[in-house]
Amino acid sequence: MIYSNFKQYKPTDANGRLLADSGDVIFIRDDSENDWYELLETFPASAWKLRIDANNAVRGFTKDASSLFPDECSVAVVDSIPEGLDTSGRWVWEGDSVVERAPTKDELIALANRQKDALMVVATAAIAPLQDAVDLGIATDEGLAQLKAWKTYRVLLSRTDIARAPDIDWPPLPA
Repeated sequence: MIYSNFKQYKPTDANGRLLADSGDVIFIRDDSENDWYELLETFPASAWKLRIDANNAVRGFTKDASSLFPDECSVAVVDSIPEGLDTSGRWVWEGDSVVERAPTKDELIALANRQKDALMVVATAAIAPLQDAVDLGIATDEGLAQLKAWKTYRVLLSRTDIARAPDIDWPPLPA
């Protein structure tokens, strides 16, 4: 069951108007004009209540619906939730269930860019002491070989096309 698009409103009864005018209570109702506070009493205690944003992303979930307050959101009531459900935006309401959303191409590229940056940090950290040894004239043959391998890796990494995410051919880390 889903209750769609909760929005603020001012009640028409005297008590409701008094509470709303005091600023202490905010009233919301869904597209079918179901009042949130009245709905709270009807939800099964054992069911999960999901707060769903305008993009259908799960932004909250609990068995205690009183903790949700879905202003500008919808509420889905379900018997169970998927393992690993979180509110990061990667889970969405689709039809009558929650599914993990496939990342967009832009999200995959952003993730690949972060991975590339992290690998660059690793390469630069490996190169620094090896280059110091060369600069000081105390490099060993093994150190020179490692320096060449790490510099080659860093150049290949810099040329890696992250626009191909998730199908990226990452260069192998030096041994």
